Amino acid sequence: MLNRAVARACVADPQSPPCLRAKRALAAAQSDLAAAQRALAGEKTQLRSLRRQAAALQRQADALAAQGAALRRQANQLRAEGASLQRQADALQRQADDLKKRQQQAEEEKKQTEQLKQELTDMLTKAGGDDRGTDPRLVKLQDALATPADPKTADLVSEMRSSVVPSATAEGGITAYVGGVTAANVDLASKISSQLVELILVVLALSIVLVLVAFRSLLIPVQAAVTNLLCVGAAFGVLVATFQWGWGLGLVGFDTPYGTVPIASYVPLMMFAALFGLSMDYEVFLVSQIAQHHAAGEPPRQAVRSGVASSAKVIAAAAIIMISVFGSFILHGDPTIKQFGVGLSVAVLLASAMVLSLARPC
Repeated sequence: MLNRAVARACVADPQSPPCLRAKRALAAAQSDLAAAQRALAGEKTQLRSLRRQAAALQRQADALAAQGAALRRQANQLRAEGASLQRQADALQRQADDLKKRQQQAEEEKKQTEQLKQELTDMLTKAGGDDRGTDPRLVKLQDALATPADPKTADLVSEMRSSVVPSATAEGGITAYVGGVTAANVDLASKISSQLVELILVVLALSIVLVLVAFRSLLIPVQAAVTNLLCVGAAFGVLVATFQWGWGLGLVGFDTPYGTVPIASYVPLMMFAALFGLSMDYEVFLVSQIAQHHAAGEPPRQAVRSGVASSAKVIAAAAIIMISVFGSFILHGDPTIKQFGVGLSVAVLLASAMVLSLARPC
């Protein structure tokens, strides 16, 4: 419209000042309009961009809101699970406390049961396994009868076998034997006694021959055999004094109405075999050390000193170990095990001490 108005005004004189001013004004207005239009177009573009950003932000907000709701649901679920686990833990703790109490009660009941079992075992053992023998009156009677036990019981077995039974069966047609625990012990003791001397002689002969062949010396095996016999004899003496004579019987844990405890017939036999072997081992080890130093060029006296110095600690340590092992037998309740403990520990002590003392050079 402005263009048509200016054109009509400038038809008569296009170069007139009013016309020129109108044209310049029109050009300026058109320029401002174009700038305004460009600015409006930019604002529209920016507005559309802002709208798109707002829509994206709205979508993000919706997504975050949905995630927040999901997280809240997860948090609520986790809290519920935690509460459930806590309840389970409390229940398990109560069960554990209950089980602990039951275990303590069971242990107490077990101790009472074992005590009752031991009492019943003692009563039945005294009664020979007969339930009727558990009567306290019979047990008292049995204890009273056990007190006047007499070694003459073994003599009675011999008398019955030598005179009573043969005279009663003289007419023939019957053969009678005397049995029982006492008779069996008598037979075992007799059998061992009849073979004990032969056993000792065989062991001595074999030991002397072996040491003689090993060291090519007659004095060493004879001295070792005599030393070992003295140690074994001393151990037998301690065994007899402790158990048969009752000297220090309470020290090994025995309190009997007789004051003595019979020595099992096979204890001396087994002690001799075990102790003679141990003592000869000590002797062979010591002499081997002395021979080794002498073979290395040392004079006899110095070789003896060196051999004793190098083997004394080993022999002493071995003796301490064996004495500790055999001494632990004394803690056992069985009288035969105690006899082995006393005899073996004393013999090992004497053998190790004598071997080291006899090896000292003059």
